[in-house]
Amino acid sequence: MEGIILKISEKNAQTCLRTEQRTRRVSCIGRVLKLLIGYQKCSFLRAILARFNKFRTRPLHWADDSGRMLSELLFPSSLTLQENSMLRQIIASFVCCWMLVAGTSAVGQTVLFEKKNLADWDFHIVGEGIKAEEVFSFSEDGRLLCKGQPFGYLATKESFKNFKLALEWRWPEGVLPTNSGIFLKITEQPPLPAFLPKSVEVQLAHGNAGDLWAFYGRTINEPAPRLRNAENPALGRFMGTQKMLAAEKEPGQWNAMEILCVENLIVVTVNGKIVNWTTGAEAIEGRVGFQSEGGPIEFRNAVLTPLP
Repeated sequence: MEGIILKISEKNAQTCLRTEQRTRRVSCIGRVLKLLIGYQKCSFLRAILARFNKFRTRPLHWADDSGRMLSELLFPSSLTLQENSMLRQIIASFVCCWMLVAGTSAVGQTVLFEKKNLADWDFHIVGEGIKAEEVFSFSEDGRLLCKGQPFGYLATKESFKNFKLALEWRWPEGVLPTNSGIFLKITEQPPLPAFLPKSVEVQLAHGNAGDLWAFYGRTINEPAPRLRNAENPALGRFMGTQKMLAAEKEPGQWNAMEILCVENLIVVTVNGKIVNWTTGAEAIEGRVGFQSEGGPIEFRNAVLTPLP
């Protein structure tokens, strides 16, 4: 009899815990949505918020615990399949909405390729005596052309913390698609023969566009199912998160990418679809870079919009 009572008590305790976790997550959704609405007066977000009547009114900032809340919400273990699906749709919806409207309210947009002058960029390459124009060049119509060899990158001279970066890239027609990437939060360059900076990379390797990698001590803090750890003789230990869906077009076609960096949050969209995110990136300033790694690749329409 005591055993039966004990099992019933344990079951009731588990039920109460799951209920508490659901309530807490719903409350967190309300708080995060309220925060986003404070940043962007979006009627669609207010409509979503109206569905949740339990949330705290304490104002939050991205430097606060919103990153941790989003991480919990994206992978809730205690919710039913239906609730889980609904939460994922809501998260994707408000992140997409914010990314779409953020650029319209921010000031100081920078068209990165507007001047078409390599002297306005920092250049790092593996090999001595190689000039930037031997690897990178600008076309008359404003495309950044990269040969892909030798390995290296072109980086902005200015550093950025919170921003949205919109750009397009493609593998030229008739050329085997290989590897490249967009570097975020570049703070330093390890000595040669290192060809990658201390940074977070948004992967552009064909078939893996949207993967995130953090190199040389840069960190990404995500739950175990999402976090990948790797080791390479040239790079040492590094970590990343794999894209959740493939949205890249066929070689020869232009792909659109938007990268949102806000404090410790990074969200990546490819051709209008959210393919990856991390809520555990370091909230630091750093430069933005375009990688040479493999073969010819082209970039265009790169616009960086600072955010509060």
